[in-house]
Amino acid sequence: MKAIGITVLHNKAVPLKLTGENRVTTGKSSTGTLYIAGLGAAWPKNSKPGKALEDVPNDSPRIVMMHNPNTFGKLPAESASFAVAGHTHGGQFRIPFLPESSYLTYKKEEEVHADGWIDGYGASGNNLYVNRGIGFSDLPLRINAMPEVTLFTLKSL
Repeated sequence: MKAIGITVLHNKAVPLKLTGENRVTTGKSSTGTLYIAGLGAAWPKNSKPGKALEDVPNDSPRIVMMHNPNTFGKLPAESASFAVAGHTHGGQFRIPFLPESSYLTYKKEEEVHADGWIDGYGASGNNLYVNRGIGFSDLPLRINAMPEVTLFTLKSL
């Protein structure tokens, strides 16, 4: 991906700046600059939140992205007021009439966060949204776990 000009955010953050015609590019930071930070993979223990956020000023707004929502629990307090993850495919198989349950609830010993805004997880001041995505894993099938493409509108405070 690097060869075709795509910045890979593997335990790295980049500042974004707005140029003419509302086009966003990576560039030098300034006061109020929005940062996009990407965490490495949860397996094989390649997620390094400290490294990913080391160049982001404490008072700068940021979006923290990760593949696996389990990585979110490693983020320090107040470091990810807006974080986004995927990985779960919304549970892929949801139990009929129990919309909050999926086969993931029973498959894993660890805490599972299938989709949506996750309450009560992670450090203070951090907020996580888990997107269901449009794909699937082992079996090419979804039951009661609708695909999702999420559009967030960011507004300056």
